[in-house]
Amino acid sequence: ELFLIGMGILGGPISGAVSDRYGRAFVVAPGLTICALGNLALAAAPDANTFIIAALILGAGEAVAAPAISAASADAAPSHRRSEALALSRTATDLVFVALPPIMGLAADGYGGYLPFTAVSAASALAAMHAAKCLR
Repeated sequence: ELFLIGMGILGGPISGAVSDRYGRAFVVAPGLTICALGNLALAAAPDANTFIIAALILGAGEAVAAPAISAASADAAPSHRRSEALALSRTATDLVFVALPPIMGLAADGYGGYLPFTAVSAASALAAMHAAKCLR
């Protein structure tokens, strides 16, 4: 729930409008970087209060990046297939939201709590670099 509160802070209308004006990479790369930092903060959180702040940071990063990622999916599709592209983007996002927490929990049980958060942080950082390079 804290993640979702963080998402609500910078919601879609703001980041969507900024990405329409300045380009998808302008919003996606920083948003994914914030996600990477939030995951690192979750991994290193020494107490519940720090964990709560880290979850809010992660949610804020997702709120910044998600609308522009969806828009980039629509941008990449031919006009007659945009609805399919948006549906596929949303389905992939929902799948990650549903599947990743139990996978991370299993990884934490087997390898410790630090590993899953740092792995997701690394993936977010790589995605941010790719977005900065490839999105317009």
